Amino acid sequence: MKLIPTLALIVTALIAAPTTSHADYYYYSTGGYCAPTLVSTCEIDRCCHSHLAYDHCGRAYRYSVTTITYRSHYSDGSCRTFTRSYRA
Repeated sequence: MKLIPTLALIVTALIAAPTTSHADYYYYSTGGYCAPTLVSTCEIDRCCHSHLAYDHCGRAYRYSVTTITYRSHYSDGSCRTFTRSYRA
């Protein structure tokens, strides 16, 4: 008679037991290190420059280049600054 309630209690405990999530597994499998996640990226500077170039016949022409500087903020408080240039 005690066998049925004991089995029911064991089955209930196994079903209700918390399982390890993928994030916990990654944290413990990498020795306790989690990479910081990207929180936000914002534009900190934008400038447009005019450049002079020459075609294959030697004629000069102007074109503009837009340079944008961004700053990315991460969850551990660090930040990274990078620049992208686009020919307009």
